[in-house]
Amino acid sequence: MTVAPESESQIDRKLEGWLKIFEQAAQEKNTVGKDKLQDTVEELQEAAPVYGIPQDLLDRFLDVVAVNSRLDQGTVSKIIRVLHPRSKIGKSSLVRVVGSLGLGNIKPALPTQVLILRWLVMVYDFLDGYAVIDRLYGTLFSLLDMINLRPFLCHLLSLLTRRKHVRPFRIQYLLELRRNFGAEQPLLGLLHIFKAYYPDVIVGDIGRTKAGLFSHPNPDWLHTTKEIQSRYSAEASLDSSNDMAFRITRRLGEEGVKRRKTRHVALPQASTTGANEHSLTLDDVESAQDLAKTFYKLELPSQLAAALVDPLLQKLISLIPSETSQARINGWLSACLYNEFATPDRPFGRLKEADSGILLTNILRYGRYTKGLLPAVEQFLPELLAAWDGVSQRDLVLGLVSFISIRDFDDLLRTILRPLEQALLGKKESNTKDPLAAARLVVTYADLFRHWIVQYNEGHEEDSGTSKEDLSIAIRKFVQHAGLVCSDVLSEFEHSLLVSDAILCFFESAASTPIHNSLFRLVLPPDSVIFRMFFSNETSSLSRMCGLLERYKTIFSETDKDSQIETYPRSVKDTYNRYLVDVCNALVRNRIFLDAASDTTFNLYLSPYVPFIPLTHKLTEFQSEIVPALSTLATSRSLSLQSVFSISHSPNFATFSSAYFKALQKESRELQAVVKMYHRGPVTQRSLKQLCEESGKGDILSYKDFRIGFLKSLREGGMRGVTDFLFGTVVSVN
Repeated sequence: MTVAPESESQIDRKLEGWLKIFEQAAQEKNTVGKDKLQDTVEELQEAAPVYGIPQDLLDRFLDVVAVNSRLDQGTVSKIIRVLHPRSKIGKSSLVRVVGSLGLGNIKPALPTQVLILRWLVMVYDFLDGYAVIDRLYGTLFSLLDMINLRPFLCHLLSLLTRRKHVRPFRIQYLLELRRNFGAEQPLLGLLHIFKAYYPDVIVGDIGRTKAGLFSHPNPDWLHTTKEIQSRYSAEASLDSSNDMAFRITRRLGEEGVKRRKTRHVALPQASTTGANEHSLTLDDVESAQDLAKTFYKLELPSQLAAALVDPLLQKLISLIPSETSQARINGWLSACLYNEFATPDRPFGRLKEADSGILLTNILRYGRYTKGLLPAVEQFLPELLAAWDGVSQRDLVLGLVSFISIRDFDDLLRTILRPLEQALLGKKESNTKDPLAAARLVVTYADLFRHWIVQYNEGHEEDSGTSKEDLSIAIRKFVQHAGLVCSDVLSEFEHSLLVSDAILCFFESAASTPIHNSLFRLVLPPDSVIFRMFFSNETSSLSRMCGLLERYKTIFSETDKDSQIETYPRSVKDTYNRYLVDVCNALVRNRIFLDAASDTTFNLYLSPYVPFIPLTHKLTEFQSEIVPALSTLATSRSLSLQSVFSISHSPNFATFSSAYFKALQKESRELQAVVKMYHRGPVTQRSLKQLCEESGKGDILSYKDFRIGFLKSLREGGMRGVTDFLFGTVVSVN
């Protein structure tokens, strides 16, 4: 059943009404009918997973279920299962929950206590601070002798345990429980955490724990709660796991946690061997404030490779940068990469296995945090790409490629770009005619270029050990190469919006570099890309292409004004001017295909009906045969070939143009009175003049005024590229 959307105040009133029914039923037996109670529970089950429970009502719900009440066990269980907190859980709720555990006349039944404790484990990541529950550690530990509660108690204690909690009497008590009750998995898991702090005290093999031992009891419930809090709380709109970024957590065997094991590689845990009671380690950090106060005193963990999976250790290493630390992480990673993937019998074959992405995922996360790849990964990538099939773990492989550093372009082309293009665009059966693979390739190039912008900001290029001139040459050659790739994939997938969008994203990224950073010099797209985008069936592609041309004009203008910036060669500006003249001739001046290509114009010799025609080979045929044929076709339909691609008549803008004229006529009483009939078809200078002359008032609406208003309407509709370009380039539209 779908719950109708309601305001926060409305749903809170309903929640309070249902709560009063539960409170009444809990205090005195038979005061609420069975059917009414059941209906109320069903309504709560429908609303709570959508709207959540506010903090004040959550405390009252806990008061109902956390005591020995008159409610039946089934009703209590259903209520607890839908207690999705709308916001962070305060200390009052924690005290209520922990206070309900144990033996006593006023305590709830043991099955209810199990559910309440399970609920506390599920909401652990949503607590508003951990100081209160940390103080309750001893109380929780003392309840371990209760068999029913022990599984979830061990889970909760595993999340809470820090070095300060590990005491000899607690170690002795856990070992005694193990002797008395055998190798219970939750108990063994907690013992493993204790042993990690004091391996010399807990000696011998205490037994193995199964995978997923302390995983979340209900991932779907967790996902629902995150969605609720993201809607209602600004501070919870980020992933709630960020709240745990300043704490070391211990979750044995769980995916997405601090210790994970693949078939070949065990990702290490951030533990400090040899630490004592007076040591200051990551386990003592509970918040961002703790890290800020103590980061210079903290002892580094024994295995720094844990930084691949531990956000807190990542922050510590970034606060105290050290070549030794990076070398230790790099050395461990270099060994395990080849151990994980480069097996002698099946090189890189494990990429096709489901669990192979665990290590690569963590390497990519670490790269995103540090804004770069470790040397071991950069050395490993060429071998990986040479054997890659273009499909297995595609997102991870392309993500890693987007973080490589600049190097000599010939080396980059040979080791990275060519193998990558062969894997995604090669004539392999799995990748033939795949626009998604082509688009992903271009997007990866765009991501890589943006990474270089961040990595090599002004003043940082010295860190690379390569001269500024060599870096600039490598970047320009990369953009030129990517432009050729874009031209190829655009001709292959001319009608794919996915490919067009990826190509435009790349050139928009290439044009977004800081103008005063001489490391990044503008490289114009190939003419085939410009012209194919102009003749695209997608209006957004044409508009974004015009926006690129406007951006290029700004770059040229700014570099000419600043004497400290090297100006662009005349040949580059001439090529740009030819693009500009061609587009303006088509959109505004009605001069498309009139003249042969020259030093001032290419004359848009790319037609939507024929493949690309090189200027030096088939231009004569294009001018003598194709253009006349198009002109004859246009004339047969009472059209002019030169105006067919104008801003108000082209296939991309005709519908918008007609709609704008109708809107004008509806809004203007004068125009409505003079022009009795709506304009039929696309608006042109000729058709508008004829329509106004037939009305007897030829000056009621000029084509110039119409075009300016139409461009403004396009801008309001989101097509700023074409409007900014024409307003900034053509005098007649201003």
